[in-house]
Amino acid sequence: MSQFLDEFDPDTDVALVYPLSTIAGHGPAHPAGAHFAVWAETMARHGVPYRIVDERAVAGSRSDSGRIRIGDADYRCVVLPGVQLTLAEGLGEALAGARAAGVRVVTSGPTLVAGDGARASDPSPAPEDVLELLHDVRGGDAIAITPVDRRTLWTRTGRDRDATLYAAAFNDADTPAHLVVELPEGRWRVSRWTPSTGQVETRDADRSSVLRVDAQEIVCVSAVRVPEDEIPLTDGWTLALAGREGVPVSVETPLEEQLPEPLDGAVTYVRQVRLPPGEWELVLDGVQDAVEVFADSEPVGRAAWPPYRFALGRFAGREVWLEIAVAPSAADRYYRGSPLRGRSSSRSGITRPPRLVRAPIGG
Repeated sequence: MSQFLDEFDPDTDVALVYPLSTIAGHGPAHPAGAHFAVWAETMARHGVPYRIVDERAVAGSRSDSGRIRIGDADYRCVVLPGVQLTLAEGLGEALAGARAAGVRVVTSGPTLVAGDGARASDPSPAPEDVLELLHDVRGGDAIAITPVDRRTLWTRTGRDRDATLYAAAFNDADTPAHLVVELPEGRWRVSRWTPSTGQVETRDADRSSVLRVDAQEIVCVSAVRVPEDEIPLTDGWTLALAGREGVPVSVETPLEEQLPEPLDGAVTYVRQVRLPPGEWELVLDGVQDAVEVFADSEPVGRAAWPPYRFALGRFAGREVWLEIAVAPSAADRYYRGSPLRGRSSSRSGITRPPRLVRAPIGG
């Protein structure tokens, strides 16, 4: 878990001001402490990225284009929980400048400045009030994880210098949960890390996907944007076997793990594909066998070893039935159950999603 969290810088949508001067001046009975606790816990439980900031750092900030720069981070929103007293000269002017630049300034309880959702009464805001005031501070370029049943969820999100998005979530309930992973527009390659083993499983996904997480389990996810000149073909495949009706099949798992009987002979993966205009190639990464490709029953090409690349330019702008015939090694038939087969387990078929890749100019 520590290794995963070290991979990225946390998102910082909200700057939560610690009411140090107020508590020091009015004593621990002042409602600022209770207000601060509600804001911190609610944001932590509901996946709102925030950092605790010092009053003096806010006073020395600068704002522009909907962001306030405090220290080494940018924020969309500043929250002042019960901040009624400050010794930081220039805090009010800095917050007024932030509001003028489009930064949201939110207050609760006794306050020294005007802000969105300001509450003059002492009672702490309810968690639903906190979430309502912050409902749209998240940027459209971030990753988010939310539980389907709206249970509380401890989360942390962020990104690294290469624009890879990260999210970690802890289901502290006694029952399993289904989590919705929301990504910005586009196509993504999503990896799920298993903290207990270090194993990483990767698949291609669209903007939204659902993960199952067990009770008391941590889920760690990273996402890399798939280039616009690459289209993963992950779902929608069926498998044609001799004498059988086509059945759904995964292109991320060996056939040995999907078929009830050992593979004996060639099989064909079938899927309908719309090819964009331009020069495109079908690229197969997870194949170790002989392959022949057809589009609308027309031969495209064949290969028995890498690189498995097949030109589809003449079908551009059309919707075609793509067929990938895979013939496993003869060792599967003749050496099965024999010491000559070797110790390595067979991994027949397609084990990584096929990709449409825009052919290089002049290639």
